[in-house]
Amino acid sequence: MNLKINNGRFVRFLSIILVIFSLIFLSNYLLELEQQNSLRKEQEQELERLTLKEEKEQERKLMIELERERQQKILDNRAIVEPELTLENTNRDLLDKYFIAVPTPVEPWTDDTLQLLKSPLGQSIKADLLTIPEELPDFKTLTTQERVFKALFQYLDPLIAEGKVDVRKEPLYNATWQFYDRLEQTIFPWIRPYWKNAFEITKSSSGADGDSSRGIVMCVGNDQFKHAVVSVQAIREILQSNMPVEIFYIDEYDLSEENRAFLNTIPNVTTHDISKRINNRYTQFGGWDIKPYAMLASSFQEVLMMDADVFMFKKPESFFEDEGYQATGALFFLDRTLFNNYQEGRKWLKSFLPTYSTYVKQSRWWKTTSTHEQESGIVVMNKKKVLFGLLATCKMNDKNERDRVSYRHVHGDKETFWIGFEMIQAPYAFVKSYGAVIGGLGDAGAEGTVCGNQLHLDTNNRPWWWNGGILRNKNRWENRYLIFTHFAEGEDWQFETSCIKEKDKIQELDEAEREIGEQLIALDKKRKNM
Repeated sequence: MNLKINNGRFVRFLSIILVIFSLIFLSNYLLELEQQNSLRKEQEQELERLTLKEEKEQERKLMIELERERQQKILDNRAIVEPELTLENTNRDLLDKYFIAVPTPVEPWTDDTLQLLKSPLGQSIKADLLTIPEELPDFKTLTTQERVFKALFQYLDPLIAEGKVDVRKEPLYNATWQFYDRLEQTIFPWIRPYWKNAFEITKSSSGADGDSSRGIVMCVGNDQFKHAVVSVQAIREILQSNMPVEIFYIDEYDLSEENRAFLNTIPNVTTHDISKRINNRYTQFGGWDIKPYAMLASSFQEVLMMDADVFMFKKPESFFEDEGYQATGALFFLDRTLFNNYQEGRKWLKSFLPTYSTYVKQSRWWKTTSTHEQESGIVVMNKKKVLFGLLATCKMNDKNERDRVSYRHVHGDKETFWIGFEMIQAPYAFVKSYGAVIGGLGDAGAEGTVCGNQLHLDTNNRPWWWNGGILRNKNRWENRYLIFTHFAEGEDWQFETSCIKEKDKIQELDEAEREIGEQLIALDKKRKNM
């Protein structure tokens, strides 16, 4: 009996223990299950957070890429993209080879500027900007006009390039556009009607990139025709370059129909009446002044402007490959050092340039050591980069400006290139080599000195091109050719005989250079026998 009772109690006890263990197990199971669910939920939330973060990052990257593409499209469509140069971001090796003109930045145009012009005080400023002196051009005012024009252009250019608004009609920009339009017509009236406005000038350049947008421009009248024929034929036959050449003339009397027809027979050469592209009612071309306008009127984006009597030792393509040109968009060459103690140049610059590039104080004009600074027998420009400078140079060669001011201070167009760039603050590069001489020893000059025509060297101090033709003196001797044996550097010139007096930097032409000289003489003799 007692045994049965004890067995029953034991069974109940075991049942209770079993229930307790079951409850504990169940509780642990449920707790573990809850923890697993909580962990899974946390993992799911973390995964969702990471997914959302990744989606946001992808969206951010997409927005950045879309903005980059938008900015690139704007950049590609802009009319002018001027290099942003500073002394800090300019390669030191470049500064060893070139005088790099780093401009002083022009103050940007803002909406507040327009509001200022609407004020009573602003009306006086506006009157100075939008009017033309009755008689003598004021270059100080002209410099201000051109710099304001540049600021306005750079303000409007990205808006027009993006194409989302019509600045002519959009109320937010309409007043600014109207002011820009009036200022452009005041300063540069001769670009119309061929172009509707200056924004169209680079748009009309042939080709978007590559060689199709590069070409040579020459200005040729009947007097220069004989030089031009040999020069162009030399490019084709001796230098083996097929770069397109556009030849500009003033009118039908400047270059005869017969001479035009002959030039047009040379492969990839075309002739153009400049008055069909530049409004000659304002400019009234007469000679040197046509040169910068021909660069402007050419269909090329990248232009090599060369005088008719310029000859090269290297292909014309080499100028576009030049480091200084690629860095700035404009390549210039220094003239001979002539006539020391020239005070007028510096005095004139100080009368109208409130600020200037890093080059000015390095110039011989500023140091008063030479009457001549630039030699414009060859000028190279990328209009997409330096159209501002080209427009300002053209303005210095406008009828009233050249007759009343520019040509009273400089000899023809020569100095108007770098000074025009200074007026509007555009970048440029001068090869660090003053005008040298190419010719023979003592040829119509002092014994042991090199006498001949002005030569220009490349950055390796080798002959690159020269001006004055292949005659020893084209103005004195019709049949006396240059002697292609030597070249010399120096700054002490015998002006009358075109010899460099110094003898310490005389070098011989190499075999290839002499061969080019002989070929040129043969080409000219062939022309004379035609």
